[in-house]
Amino acid sequence: MVLRDGDEGPATTLASLFRVVRSPYGYGHATFYIRDPQTPGAPNACYTDNEELAVWLQEEFLRHFEPYQGLPGLEELAMVEAEFGFEAGSGDPWIETVRTVEETLEFRWSDLSEPFLVDHGPAESPTGKHRLISVFQAAGSAEIRVNGEKVPGAPMPRHLGGRDMTSAFLAFSETWIREE
Repeated sequence: MVLRDGDEGPATTLASLFRVVRSPYGYGHATFYIRDPQTPGAPNACYTDNEELAVWLQEEFLRHFEPYQGLPGLEELAMVEAEFGFEAGSGDPWIETVRTVEETLEFRWSDLSEPFLVDHGPAESPTGKHRLISVFQAAGSAEIRVNGEKVPGAPMPRHLGGRDMTSAFLAFSETWIREE
C-alpha cells in the first residue's frame, strides 16, 4: 500500500505486510510501515514476530520493490515485536491488524477487484532473480489507522500485471522461486 496526499506529489506513507508460511527463516509476519519515507529511523518501523525473517524480507525483497528503491525511510528501521490478525468476512473490506504494547495499526483495503494471476519470470520480477507467482486483488480505496486515527493519504494510480489499478492491492498465495 502506497499512499500520497492529493493527486500529485511523492508518496507520504508506504506499508507492506507479509504473512510467510515457509522460508529459510521459518514462519512469521512482518509489516514494514514507513511513516516518513524521506527520513531514516523513527518513526519508520518493521513490526514482526520473527526478526530474522523480517531482516531477510527487507534485504531479499522489499529493497527491490519500486516504491522502496533507494528510499531513506527504509534505513535504520526499528524492529518492534507485534501480534498479527486479519478480518476477511465476505472479502470486502480486507482488514489486517498489527498490535504492539503501545499501538494498534489497522490496514484496510476496500472496493476490491476480481482476483487475477501474476506470473513474472526473473527478468520481469522486482528482484530480477526470482520467479513471482501470485494472485493479486486490487483495491479501489485503502486506508491506514493508527490507534483509531486515520493516516492522511490515498492510493495512487498504478499499472501492474498488465492492468491499470491503484498502489493498494493484496497478493495472495505469493510464491517467489529463486532461479539461478
